[in-house]
This record gives sequence, C-alpha cells and structure tokens, in this order.
Amino acid sequence: MPGKGYLFLYLTNSDLGFIENLILNPEIGSSERAKVIKALVERLEEEAKSCGVTVLLGLTKLSKVVKTAAYLNYSVTPSEYSVITKSL
Repeated sequence: MPGKGYLFLYLTNSDLGFIENLILNPEIGSSERAKVIKALVERLEEEAKSCGVTVLLGLTKLSKVVKTAAYLNYSVTPSEYSVITKSL
C-alpha cells in the first residue's frame, strides 16, 4: 500500500515463503493501522499463493505482531523470537 505500509515476501527454492519487514507510515492513525496491516497480509498471501508458496513463516520479537498474527489466523510458537506460520 504505497504511502501507508510495506510488507515483504521472500521466496525460496521450495514451497516455503518468509514474511519480513512490516513497515508502516507513522502518520497513519491507530484505527487505520489495523486495516492497513490486514490488507498488506492478505495481498502478500495472494502473491505467495500465485508463486507456489504453501507455507508462510515469520519471526518476531514484538508482542503486538504476535497478537496480530494470531488474529489473522497464523499459528504462533512463543519464545524470545516467536515463530509465526500459516499454511496457505
């Protein structure tokens, strides 16, 4: 979403894709922030599927990201760096 946020998909030579570097414009309000994150993740999932990805994986140390991932139906394995995964 140009001007609002970016989320990157890293492809591998397998059916595994990595979610990396969620970047949000600090000027967007908190009510819009959740909508932007949801739209970015949905778009990334669409792109991942079109590239043959069947599993997405990410790592985070941020509790807000863990909560958001769980809300978006990702499995979360909590630890110092929590692992988030989703089968597509």
